[in-house]
Amino acid sequence: MVAITALKPDDVVYDVVSQKMGNTTMRRQAVFKVRIVSVAEDGRSVMACWNGNTARKHFESQVRKWRRTPPAEK
Repeated sequence: MVAITALKPDDVVYDVVSQKMGNTTMRRQAVFKVRIVSVAEDGRSVMACWNGNTARKHFESQVRKWRRTPPAEK
């Protein structure tokens, strides 16, 4: 888990989410790279590129779910 105060521009963290596999009840774990573009001076938000898209503002509730290292492959 990541705290906003520990992030710096150009850091790479990972967002791990559970997704449905098409029209089934099976699920899979998806891992997305999140590149930090900038950190707000007040420490309450970051601008980040998620999975290579344009930068968006993310707040503490979402940043808290990100990880420093990707999960191990099974």
